[in-house]
Amino acid sequence: VGLSFRKNSISQKIMHEVNLNRVPREQRLAILALMYRDNLDRWWVRYREYKTECSRFAEMWQQWRISILPWGPQNRALWPPHPPIPQYPHDLTRVDSKWLEAAVLTALRDSGRAALAEKYRRRR
Repeated sequence: VGLSFRKNSISQKIMHEVNLNRVPREQRLAILALMYRDNLDRWWVRYREYKTECSRFAEMWQQWRISILPWGPQNRALWPPHPPIPQYPHDLTRVDSKWLEAAVLTALRDSGRAALAEKYRRRR
């Protein structure tokens, strides 16, 4: 019982320190919203390209199917490779770590935690 109490006490102290040095909630949410909006815009551009590629792929697939008909299923080794399948964009989950690091350090400086930001910068 005593050991678990001490563990909790130590972890509580550590979490208290972490919370003191955390970017304030409003700034964190602003950074995340900006990152999400940027990723959504990038995803939308790539999604429109993807839809165009899908239309092109459907045409190429039909041409490919017609081109393999003379060989038949028994001669698959003679078939040309099928057209490349379009890849769905995954830009919503992308994180630009350099941009994020700069944004967090700026937020730390702006929130009066410049010492922590400077300590981190010197380590790098």
